[in-house]
Amino acid sequence: DAARIVGITKAGHLSVGARADVCIFDPAAQVRISRDALRSQGKNTAFLGLELPGQVRYTLVEGQLMFAIDHA
Repeated sequence: DAARIVGITKAGHLSVGARADVCIFDPAAQVRISRDALRSQGKNTAFLGLELPGQVRYTLVEGQLMFAIDHA
C-alpha cells in the first residue's frame, strides 16, 4: 500500500471520495514493441522488436480518461 506509506490518503484505493487513479490492463494482449508505438520522446529501448504479453488499455487520473489505446 504505497500511497498509505507515503501519507497519501485519497489514493491507493477505490472508494467514494478517492482519486480514482486507475489502470485497466489486458493480460491476454500480445504487443510487438516498435519505435512508432512508443509514447516517449526517447525511442531507445532494448525491447524493440519483441512481442510481450499484456497491455495497458486505459488510464484514468482522478476519474478522467487520460489514455486509451488507439487499437483495441
